Amino acid sequence: MKRLLLLTALCVSTAGTLAAQSTESTVIDRAAQPGLPPTQPPDSPATESDIAKQTDSSDAGVQRMAEPRKLPFKVSVSTDIQVYYTDNVLLADSGTAASNSDAVVFGGTLAVRLTGNPIALDKGVLTPSIAFVYQNFRHGIGSDDAARDGLDFDAYSIPMTVSYRFGEGWEASAGLTASAVYRIHGAGDYSRIIASYTPSLSISKVIPISKEQVTVLSSSLSKSFSKANVPALATYRDDRNDKYEFSLDATHYILKGKWTFSPYARVSYSYYEHFEELANTPDDRTDLTASTGFVASYRINSRSSARVYTNYEVRDSQTNTVDYDYKAGTIGLGASLSWTF
Repeated sequence: MKRLLLLTALCVSTAGTLAAQSTESTVIDRAAQPGLPPTQPPDSPATESDIAKQTDSSDAGVQRMAEPRKLPFKVSVSTDIQVYYTDNVLLADSGTAASNSDAVVFGGTLAVRLTGNPIALDKGVLTPSIAFVYQNFRHGIGSDDAARDGLDFDAYSIPMTVSYRFGEGWEASAGLTASAVYRIHGAGDYSRIIASYTPSLSISKVIPISKEQVTVLSSSLSKSFSKANVPALATYRDDRNDKYEFSLDATHYILKGKWTFSPYARVSYSYYEHFEELANTPDDRTDLTASTGFVASYRINSRSSARVYTNYEVRDSQTNTVDYDYKAGTIGLGASLSWTF
């Protein structure tokens, strides 16, 4: 009888740990979901002003020298809100009951960025920057489902970047991002799920097509050093989310007055350096994720814009144990405000 009780307790504990582990993995994935078109990030490689410069090379007439900036840096503050519908909020494999878990999600972002004055170097321009980014995502809008509420998170990140613009539309960047994701609801309210440090290298190329169209191609390589919050009964490594990631991006911008239309595509490959499941079981995990989407944004004035977007993402995950494949579609709208001092 004692053996039966012990076995039952072990099964219940293991099931609970697996459920917590699965939920935490989903939160981490959603916090870093590559295909979701979020806010315009503070370190975006291509902004509307950059595109305008690339597509308009005509003589603008007599120019007046701008007043030199008194501070050695400029301050940019931006805020963004978005509401979107997703047909697979749990990022579950197709054919499972969990894959039918749709949801309406609210996302909010506040970013503050300090950008140093450009420094002429050889035949290019070097620009350092540092930012603080706060994001809040709520997944249970219009629902009292605990599973959706358990996905709510806050994310904090500090990206430090040095970019170098050279040649005809080329830009290379080196960065280091410190970040942390906190669970808002569930076991241990407002508990940190994972923290990470991610050095990265990237390069992009702006290709002017016409005065109203430009294509931006980019690639990046990063290495994440992470430390996850491991449940008490679990035995897997707290750095099991350490990974190398390589990505390729292509975005085409079409400028029509105050409108900007942006179809895009992204492919990323991730290799987990020492991924483990329960009981210290090594799992040679690799992920191949592809996403495509479309964004239509409207510039209200120099400080504000609104957008609608859609996105579809597929992940093929190769593991020895748990299946992390998923397909997810998203449609949403958002608005942004920004100030520069």
